[in-house]
Amino acid sequence: MKKLNLIALLVAGALLTPTFSSLAAGLEGTEGVDNKDATSTGHITLGLDEDGNEGGDTEDPTDPILPVDPDEEDGEDEDGDTGNTGALRIDWVTPFEFGSHELSSGTQIYTLERNENPFVQVSDFRGTGQGWVLQVKASEFINDENKVLKGAELSLPAGTVSPYGENQSIKPESKAVVLSNELAEIMVATQDGGMGTWANEFDKESVTLTVPSGNYAGDYQAEITWTLTDAILN
Repeated sequence: MKKLNLIALLVAGALLTPTFSSLAAGLEGTEGVDNKDATSTGHITLGLDEDGNEGGDTEDPTDPILPVDPDEEDGEDEDGDTGNTGALRIDWVTPFEFGSHELSSGTQIYTLERNENPFVQVSDFRGTGQGWVLQVKASEFINDENKVLKGAELSLPAGTVSPYGENQSIKPESKAVVLSNELAEIMVATQDGGMGTWANEFDKESVTLTVPSGNYAGDYQAEITWTLTDAILN
C-alpha cells in the first residue's frame, strides 16, 4: 500500500507541473502593466413618463417664487394665482390696483398702490427647449354704467427676470409694452431658454395708468388677458 501511495503522489506531481508552469508564464506576461483603471456608468431619466413621452409636473400648480402681497399670503386675496396646470403654463399674474382718486382738470398718471412687487410667472416643464412667448392685451376700462374711461393708457415696463433656484436655462427677455386690445409680446424665451420657472417682476413705480381729463366718475375695471404661446413667433 505504501508503494502505491508513493506512485500516486509522483503521478499527481507530474500532472500538476505543467499547470504551475503555465500560471507562472502568465504572471510574467503582465509584469509592468498598470491594471488600476475601471469604468462604470451613472444614469437618470428626467421629464419622461413611463412611455418615454416628454413632460414634467403637469398636475400641480407652481407656487409664486416671489413674495406676494400680505393679504394674499393670508389667503384673503389670491387673485394672482391662476391655478393653471400642464407642462407649459402661467402660474401667477398680479392684479393691478391703482386706488381711488379725485377727478382732475388735467391728465393724471397713476401708479400702483397695493402691489409691492407686481409680477407674472411662467413655468416650462416640457424639457424640450422649444422656447415660448408670453403676450398680453387689455380691454377698455369700463364702469358700472358701461361708461368707457376714454384715453386711458396702461403701461408695463420691461421687468426684472429671475428664475427659481439655480436654473441653467437661458434667461427669457422682458419687454416694455403699452396695453391695447391687440396682443403684444411682454416676455420671450428663445430656443433652449425659459425652461423651469421664471418670474418677470415689474418696478411698482413704472406700472402706470394715464387718465386724461373729461371722463365720467365711476368705478372702472379692465380685463387683462395673458396668452402663452408654446413656440417662438416669427
